[in-house]
Amino acid sequence: MRSRTTSKALPQSREEIDQKVSRIAELRREIAAKESGLAEDIDKLREKLAESLQPHRDELQQLEESVQASAEARRDELTEGGRTKTVKLTNGVIRWRLRPMRLVMSLSEASIIKALKRRSELGCIRIKEEVDKEALKKRPDLVKSLRGVSLKQKEDFIIETESEAA
Repeated sequence: MRSRTTSKALPQSREEIDQKVSRIAELRREIAAKESGLAEDIDKLREKLAESLQPHRDELQQLEESVQASAEARRDELTEGGRTKTVKLTNGVIRWRLRPMRLVMSLSEASIIKALKRRSELGCIRIKEEVDKEALKKRPDLVKSLRGVSLKQKEDFIIETESEAA
């Protein structure tokens, strides 16, 4: 792959490299300032939008609560004695739906695991196996003998400007 930088653009001395690092610092500051200004503008717009939407959100909540209260009071009539959970209206649908069950544990997970083990209910205990990558990094000899595993290390080139070093 050819480099986009021509040999003319390459700094030829330590001073030229330093000048380019100075320009890099200047550009990074300009970019950061503009990004910060944009973030502030976005925050102000979000705040303004939230303020303008609040009356709508309040009215929506009141309407939803009143429709639910009315539907609950007339549930037997609306659901034809409980035969249906969906009620079709002219402008939409209301429905009652049972959420999926969820497990609530009021004791620590460790104590529940102990109780399940005492009852020999091992099918209700999940055992997770995974490779300990940190341990393998400390054993390069073992890594070499394992198929499909290798150690890789990359080197980064970093330009740190004076303002960033402080």
